[in-house]
Amino acid sequence: MLLHVQSRFDTPRAIVAAAGEMDMSTADLVRTEVMLAMTNGCTAVTLDLNEVSFIDSVSLGMLVGCHKRLRDLGGGALQIVINNHTVLRMLAITRLDEVFSVVDTRAPEAPVA
Repeated sequence: MLLHVQSRFDTPRAIVAAAGEMDMSTADLVRTEVMLAMTNGCTAVTLDLNEVSFIDSVSLGMLVGCHKRLRDLGGGALQIVINNHTVLRMLAITRLDEVFSVVDTRAPEAPVA
């Protein structure tokens, strides 16, 4: 399955929404959007993974890398929106749910265009 990614940048915040499967062949699509958000001055990135059905270890490593880069931007933050139990379980098994800010819904004022 393919991964579709949409983004919206409202400096200093960005929303990156992904749908599909995140694996070694698609993780760079998300990384590219997060890096583009940072290039555009965004230091707070909400990554909406509600429509992601699968995530592998490469993608989890990519999320850690994005988190570190945002944090190095003077306190930037990566928030992950996820309500898929399979993906949440992967975050829990790896204890990344303790590293990231994980919420189950995105703020209503923050739709992706």
